[in-house]
Amino acid sequence: MTMKPLLAFILVLLCVSTSYSQLPDGTLVFSSKPGTVIGNVAQRMASRKQGYPARYTHVGIVLGNHIYHADMPVVAIRNSFKPNEVVAYQLPTRQYSSQEIERMKRYAKSQLGKPYRLRGFRLNNGEEGWCSTFVGQVLNQAGHNITKQQRFTPDNLIRAVR
Repeated sequence: MTMKPLLAFILVLLCVSTSYSQLPDGTLVFSSKPGTVIGNVAQRMASRKQGYPARYTHVGIVLGNHIYHADMPVVAIRNSFKPNEVVAYQLPTRQYSSQEIERMKRYAKSQLGKPYRLRGFRLNNGEEGWCSTFVGQVLNQAGHNITKQQRFTPDNLIRAVR
């Protein structure tokens, strides 16, 4: 990673308000749950899959002042994360049109209630995906072309949308 993207990402972290109602649609919210059984297992799995230590164990996406995310036990919508869960925000890399935002919301809403286990949730094609797979699929509704490999872990996803 070059210094400019890293510096820009750090500045985003410092400038963003913690009020989700003030974050633009498409903002990614990354978190880690160190010290918990699920967090430790997720971090080990993600680190092994991506080949380097995972910084994040979870990701959600802000749409319509809510956070959509895939977490046990189901794909759900939340108004916020617990304060000790939020690690980083990444603002959208571009401004989404109202049609793109509507497509993202429609897809995210269609996934609400789908079962989610530590191994992931089932996609329409029968494959299982992680929280980052869900968010990658949401972003693809807005014209991104985030591949299966790029949305494999939260750390991979953050690199794909830069």
